[in-house]
Amino acid sequence: MKLKPDFVIHSIGDETLMVPTGEAAERFHGIIRLNDTAAFILEQLQKETTEAAVAQAVLDAYEIDRPHAEREVEKIVEKLKSIDALM
Repeated sequence: MKLKPDFVIHSIGDETLMVPTGEAAERFHGIIRLNDTAAFILEQLQKETTEAAVAQAVLDAYEIDRPHAEREVEKIVEKLKSIDALM
């Protein structure tokens, strides 16, 4: 699983945004503002990975328990799937 290249992550000041470009912009009309955790998860999705590997990266970076990390990753992945942002 990996973020499609038509979705660009852009930081402006202390805000991080996900912006559709190319074909993605034809399907999804909007910009998604990311909190710090979502931005971290999307950073992990810049390369081919698995949900389990992303959850482990979240565990390594944040002081949370495994179930919470897995739920956060699952929630973000489901949202990305709903807008066809993953390949």
